Amino acid sequence: MSNNHDELLAPVTENSRRGDQTPWVTQFVCAVCGLVYIGLNLEDDPVRNPFFEWAVPTVQQIFEGRFWGLVTSNFVHIEIWHVAFNGYWFWILGRAVEREIGRIGLILLVIFSGFTAAGAELVVADTTGIGLSGVVYGVFGFLWIGSRTRRAFAEVMPRQTVLIFLIWLVACYILTAAKAMNVANAAHVGGLLFGMAAGEAFINRRRVALMWVALALMFGAAVTACFWNPWSPDWLGHQALKAQKRGDYPTAVHYYRKFLARGRDPGWALHNLAVLYVKTGDLPNLKATLDELRKVNPRDAEKFDLPAAAEESKPPTQKK
Repeated sequence: MSNNHDELLAPVTENSRRGDQTPWVTQFVCAVCGLVYIGLNLEDDPVRNPFFEWAVPTVQQIFEGRFWGLVTSNFVHIEIWHVAFNGYWFWILGRAVEREIGRIGLILLVIFSGFTAAGAELVVADTTGIGLSGVVYGVFGFLWIGSRTRRAFAEVMPRQTVLIFLIWLVACYILTAAKAMNVANAAHVGGLLFGMAAGEAFINRRRVALMWVALALMFGAAVTACFWNPWSPDWLGHQALKAQKRGDYPTAVHYYRKFLARGRDPGWALHNLAVLYVKTGDLPNLKATLDELRKVNPRDAEKFDLPAAAEESKPPTQKK
């Protein structure tokens, strides 16, 4: 680090001097992650644990209102290496943030970066993902950007640490593409960008208005994805099923066709379309749909009796 850069760094604050200040929030987050990991792994199948089902709701459940999953899923880990890796880095980085901006500041950073990271993953992959890595990248981004003007941050952000995080970010994309690991890459990037924008606004005090807009857009996108996510096959399927249940068949057909265009589970959508066409007596579309269904699930297509459907669709006066 050059001497010129050193002159720009703010001195260590009073918070930073209190070396005996207990990092309660950092300890609490690490403890929760560890206890959740232990509790889940007491079961033969952690994913079927009732707590897991509550803390990591499915995407359909999120669309139905279980929005807390975008926060609680951050504290859930299944593998020992995952909780150890995230816990280690949050312990290192979280303490530095907590000493410098206080407990409330770290709590807000954890909640908002975690929600935004999970929301980014929801937009891209139709799942929140699990684990604290989105939060860890948020805290890293906050420290990295803040290290330009805050000496206490610079002390925990040596070049080696920055390289580790950036190399791991790229490596995770490569491992995911190679199908060697299933990594929540969007959560990493979402958390990182949120932390960087927060660090620029609240620590460096530069381009504050622009950073506030960026933070609002990122958090707003995560919130919006819980209600409106038209590029998501799961959201399209959810909308189609809701419309079909309330009898809004034109809307249901619209969403089923969009769902099919995404290439996700055509057998499910075609089956439901066939049921819909039977109810509405739309024989031409029923026949065309069954022709499509036979290509993906012939046995399911055989369950629909076209002659019976034709008889059902006739006006009452024509029934025998």
